[in-house]
Amino acid sequence: MRLRQRAWSRRRVALDELSWERVADPASGATEAIEEEELATVVRKAVETALTRHQRQVFLAAVVEEIPIDVIAERLGSTRGAVYKALHDARRKLREALASAGFGGLQA
Repeated sequence: MRLRQRAWSRRRVALDELSWERVADPASGATEAIEEEELATVVRKAVETALTRHQRQVFLAAVVEEIPIDVIAERLGSTRGAVYKALHDARRKLREALASAGFGGLQA
């Protein structure tokens, strides 16, 4: 854990910024690209509307930016358990939002 924290200690961690382009698969075909864009739009909207500010920060940092949980906890002045709980709640809300938008078979 300390090595992971040390590796991230000098990196800029912007918990509110988002790089959605990194989430998409660059090797997908035209049909898949259209479907991914549609899904990305629904996910972005769900992240913006269904999650609290804290859940949004944790979800984007952990899932999109791939920042380790312990680093997120340290930067937010929180505990690993609280970060896991926020991530768990965010994923549950996103699954519900995706299901209501017709993407019920997907996992957040």
